[in-house]
Amino acid sequence: MSPYLIRPATTADEPFLWEMLYHALYAPEGHGPFPKEITREPDIAKYVLGWGKEGDRGFVAVDGLDFTPVGAAWARLFAPEGAGYGYVGAETPELSVAVLPEHRNRGVGTDLLGRLIAEARRHHPAVSLSVSSGNPAARLYRRLGFEIVGRRGDSLVMEKRFDNRQNSEVAASYDLWAATYDVDPNQTRERAAVVLRQRGLKLAGRDVIEVGCGTGLNTQWLAEQAATVLALDFSAGMLRQAQARVQSPRARFVRHDIRSAWPVADASADAVIAMLVLEHIERLEPIYAEAARALRGGGDLFLCELHPTRQMLGRQAEFRHPETGERELVAAFLHDLSEYVNEGLRAGFELLHLGEWRDAGAPRATPPRLLSLHFRLTAQINV
Repeated sequence: MSPYLIRPATTADEPFLWEMLYHALYAPEGHGPFPKEITREPDIAKYVLGWGKEGDRGFVAVDGLDFTPVGAAWARLFAPEGAGYGYVGAETPELSVAVLPEHRNRGVGTDLLGRLIAEARRHHPAVSLSVSSGNPAARLYRRLGFEIVGRRGDSLVMEKRFDNRQNSEVAASYDLWAATYDVDPNQTRERAAVVLRQRGLKLAGRDVIEVGCGTGLNTQWLAEQAATVLALDFSAGMLRQAQARVQSPRARFVRHDIRSAWPVADASADAVIAMLVLEHIERLEPIYAEAARALRGGGDLFLCELHPTRQMLGRQAEFRHPETGERELVAAFLHDLSEYVNEGLRAGFELLHLGEWRDAGAPRATPPRLLSLHFRLTAQINV
């Protein structure tokens, strides 16, 4: 399978969205193909007509070799008088998704939906859709958190409400993953651990806060280097694994949602470490602000994340459900490299080092797997 990229949809993509609109129509078994002209019927055409209106949001997947589009997911708001088939409210966009037949069953549609849902979460209380009750895609929508809220003829109206539940969804995913996280093949996890150890952070005799400690893979190493380690995580399952692994009296574990104020005093730490965490956080500003508050002047902030380019290729944290064996995606947000850097600068940090890390022996043309940033809090900062 050739790699593919996912990019935002623009007004220039309207012709391709018309094609995708046709492929989004579900024809049950025994039903012949729809005539192409069906997409011009008003009740169907309104999903694409005049694409680029205020509130329109979408993503296009393109082949990574020749950059031809292969699929799209898009969402549009409707007024009550022009409601779509999956309408639930004027503030809730209705989404559509389709992939060219020759590119199906490769995870393209799932990844497109993940990007669109993450984007919609920034702006809306929910997203909705309409799907035929006999369409196998209904199972995917349920797995992604959509619930049936109505029926219209033979179609189901499904809605995924956000209501700030993203963090609980991430925690629930990691609770499921906790038992097998350390043994599942995971090049990103292994490479990130190497990057942290190679950075040469001066930790001896220092107080460290580890944000998103997971199963304690890095906590154990940090406790061997530092005077104290406060390890924070919102997944109870991950914390149980970490506490079983790390027996050092230097380490203390606290279950905490890092989007809220951290359970530490001002200027109480010398270093903050966050490994593979911020892709699951929608807004970076509060994280940098809390790190600046918690650190003493001259303290270090070290971040290591899945590289944004990898996310644009459709990659994100995933695992197999321990009971069903189905692929599970952990909710993620895309942050540009500039966002990682500029939010740190705005919070009063100076950037000491930025690293882009490929797999060992990978060709130069291969996109980096990881992004690392080493910041230092300016000594004169007041927080």
